[in-house]
Amino acid sequence: MEKITCSYCGRKFDNENSLKQHKQAKHPSEFQKEIENKIKEHTQRRQLISIAKYSVALLILAIAAFYLPTLIQIKYYPPTTIEGHVEAYPPARVVKEPIPEPIQKHILEHVPTSFGNRPGVLIQYNCEKFDCAPDLIVKLENLTRFYEYLYVAPNPKIDAKIALTKFGQILILDDYDEQRIREFIESF
Repeated sequence: MEKITCSYCGRKFDNENSLKQHKQAKHPSEFQKEIENKIKEHTQRRQLISIAKYSVALLILAIAAFYLPTLIQIKYYPPTTIEGHVEAYPPARVVKEPIPEPIQKHILEHVPTSFGNRPGVLIQYNCEKFDCAPDLIVKLENLTRFYEYLYVAPNPKIDAKIALTKFGQILILDDYDEQRIREFIESF
């Protein structure tokens, strides 16, 4: 078995434990410096690891802050539920001003028709954010001649050119598609 040598006096020992006891007894100041150096190295290593962890966390946060708004695009669409509705209707089935959301919800619940109350359908359009064909609004408004439970109004807040809603359902359209609109209105 190979002997371990004391770096201060050159004396040889059979194991690490004997060398450690020798250094504590015969070279206390040097031994204390070794311990202090080991503690200092350990502390520095822990500080570097902490700095690295925080740096990585900050980098991740910076990347997330930069890309998150483009990854998460929250869109606003009209309601499809009746919770929070008010017992009121717009002044007409075709209006030129946005319908308040609580009234939109009431339309979805029920509207008066010549056959009694029934759930309504609402078509809203946004020609402020989107390029609309010159005849789009007229085409949408003309549909009310065929469906007495249909309401048409602008809504500059929605993130769609055309949004059709009824209780529990929504149809978003990029362009006027009469067949899809009529199918949505007529499906019950």
